[in-house]
Amino acid sequence: MSRGEEIDDLLNSFIGAVVGGFELAGRLVMRVGAVVEAAVGEWAAESFVEEQEEQRNLNPLGVRR
Repeated sequence: MSRGEEIDDLLNSFIGAVVGGFELAGRLVMRVGAVVEAAVGEWAAESFVEEQEEQRNLNPLGVRR
């Protein structure tokens, strides 16, 4: 193997490792984004339920005004 081929192999390995790191980071960002999206959706649903319960407590007999 020539010196040029050794350098090419070394650079290809390094570039492969960098690309693999970016791919892993991208997958982690996607996973974290999905978790955050689910948490925000759950928070919004809980807020809506709490608001409905508060309205019910203000008008316990369900009488319309």
